Amino acid sequence: MRTAAQVQSLQHNGKPVIAKYNYKGKTKAKPQSTKELNYSRVRVKVNSHPALALVDLQTTGVDLINAQFVHLYSLPSYGIDKNSLNTAINLSKGVIEKASDVQMDYGGYAETRTL
Repeated sequence: MRTAAQVQSLQHNGKPVIAKYNYKGKTKAKPQSTKELNYSRVRVKVNSHPALALVDLQTTGVDLINAQFVHLYSLPSYGIDKNSLNTAINLSKGVIEKASDVQMDYGGYAETRTL
């Protein structure tokens, strides 16, 4: 249902306006990529296992690894003295009880890191 103003805008000299389209099945417009680049994630290899590393500018003084990743790939870990982890989120704290020495490969540059 249309209002009187909409009906008037669709008419020209009392006749309905019909839009003419030149459509031949293909458009010249190229599809826009919906994939956005995320520069905070880097593809690395940890002990030759592929992983995504998160570059977090808010965490300082420590390199972190997910405990599930360590368990899944049976990476060697050892206990350390408890250290508290303070994050940029207010009142968010954690405790670090274990560490793991791993070989990290950043696209050809390899080094041993303690995570």
